[in-house]
Amino acid sequence: MMTFSLANASPPLDVLYRTISEHHYGLYKMVSIQEGFNGIVELRTQYLVALAPLANTRLRRWVSVRLLQVMGICLTITLVGVLLSWVL
Repeated sequence: MMTFSLANASPPLDVLYRTISEHHYGLYKMVSIQEGFNGIVELRTQYLVALAPLANTRLRRWVSVRLLQVMGICLTITLVGVLLSWVL
């Protein structure tokens, strides 16, 4: 886990934690704790997906295969619909 503070964040409680899980190929979980107006402490959690891991050849191949499968299923459904419309 990497921990660092935001350079332009309001002091003193703004902290951003970033964790990267290799299993999720670039899924970032950012948790920030900051002091808002009137001394209210806020806890924010965000999930971000990085596009850089798409350069990974194995992942790119996996995404390509899945897209081809989805396109094949859509084409099959379309052809079955056309054939049924001709028959009926």
